[in-house]
Amino acid sequence: MKLQHETITYNLQEALDYLEGVVKRSKVKTLNDGEFLPEVEHILWHINFAFNARYLSRAKVSRLKQVDYEKYLLPPKEIFERKAKYRKNKQGQWLSIKK
Repeated sequence: MKLQHETITYNLQEALDYLEGVVKRSKVKTLNDGEFLPEVEHILWHINFAFNARYLSRAKVSRLKQVDYEKYLLPPKEIFERKAKYRKNKQGQWLSIKK
């Protein structure tokens, strides 16, 4: 399958824009507790969607039914259910430790 860069870029850019806004408001202490959870949730949704829908064109995304769309917002199983262990090498890169 081919990565759909437009879908990935759109969602990661949305996540980045929201993240930058949260960071700015946190730095100047204008972010309150009631805003923090929904803002982080929104950021994570876009990151999750970018990963889970990475093979869907923007046209296919626009035709998703709500129930299907919501599945793409969930944390990616490929990442969160991995059993691999990681360590950093001398250059600071994360490497998988093979068992």
